[in-house]
Amino acid sequence: MSKTFTVEEAQTLLPVLEALLSKAQSSGMRAAEIEVELDQLRQRIFLAGGVHVDVATTARRRAERDKCLQETKDALA
Repeated sequence: MSKTFTVEEAQTLLPVLEALLSKAQSSGMRAAEIEVELDQLRQRIFLAGGVHVDVATTARRRAERDKCLQETKDALA
């Protein structure tokens, strides 16, 4: 269902929309940075045939990435 906004309604909502888009963008960029970090770890493990991994730290980074992705999705919704 779509809604047609008056000019006044649209102008009132612009700051909210700008804030949501900014949050989505920053969360998405942070998630992408963490994903690159995790990809680099995967590549090092693959090339070395295995390495010692700090599982707790890696799990925290994945959780942080997942949180950023969820924040992005929530802001866009």
